[in-house]
Amino acid sequence: MAINDVLVTVIIPIYNAEKYVSKLIENLRLQTFSNAEYIIVNDGSTDQTDDVVTARLETLSDSRFRYVKKENEGVSVARNFGIQIAEGEYIIFVDGDDEFSNDFIEYYYDAIVKSQADIEFFNFSALYPQKNIQIQNYATNLKTGYRSFNQVLKDIFNYKVQGFPFAYISKRKLWISGFPENIRISEDLYALVKILKTNSDALAHYTAESRYTYVLSENSALRSNPNADFEGIQTTKEISKLFDKGTTEWKKSKNLTIGLYFSFLRNAISQHDISLIEAYRKDIIKEFFKTRMPILSRIKRTIILILSFLVSK
Repeated sequence: MAINDVLVTVIIPIYNAEKYVSKLIENLRLQTFSNAEYIIVNDGSTDQTDDVVTARLETLSDSRFRYVKKENEGVSVARNFGIQIAEGEYIIFVDGDDEFSNDFIEYYYDAIVKSQADIEFFNFSALYPQKNIQIQNYATNLKTGYRSFNQVLKDIFNYKVQGFPFAYISKRKLWISGFPENIRISEDLYALVKILKTNSDALAHYTAESRYTYVLSENSALRSNPNADFEGIQTTKEISKLFDKGTTEWKKSKNLTIGLYFSFLRNAISQHDISLIEAYRKDIIKEFFKTRMPILSRIKRTIILILSFLVSK
């Protein structure tokens, strides 16, 4: 396929993916959209990933695939490498172990062309393979319609939009800064917030439909990193630093930190871990009543806070 025929670049970083990369390649091969390129970035895998990918691609006569290998530097560096060599006007990010419909790329592309937005957000499902449980509209429940980038920021701070990079298609020109290479947890949320802040005159559109399933793997960076809680909190604090101190956006961005603390507190309550309950509750009380969030969100979190006192008695 000629470079000028590429409309959409799909960037897929992989690491030690020998168990699922064949399925990924097949899912991409079956895509109904022909004017795409698939940039698979092998981020220094130490298993048989390279052998599997090389052997599989040799059997295909599909010019949409581009396979590159690099030393292990993390998912942000891998994504940024893909951005640097991308040829499409639009970019989609995919996680290698996730699932998606055969018209996934075509549907995303058609939606953003129709809306003429700079970024198009979609609902998505989640799958817990160990429990064989699938959840529709996981983490989001978007209503179709236009949003300014400032309105999307507000939705993020009010927990209505998450930072998952597979949940949107965006114009390549937005990715000048790429992903932060010094952040390992919630780096995708940081990158999205930065794009929204620095392109405040751009336009977003929400589509309520879903074509993508997020597979919650036990081997993900979040679940396998013992410092994930701490690093996640630090990332939300770095997000707040993107805004001038004292501004409305800065104040609302604090919701992200509090939201994470409450997530950790809920887990501690379910495990009846008194020491963690007390630690997270202490951090929450410092900031919770200073935050700006919807009334219903505040009520729900106040109930959790009260429950934490009852459990720890």
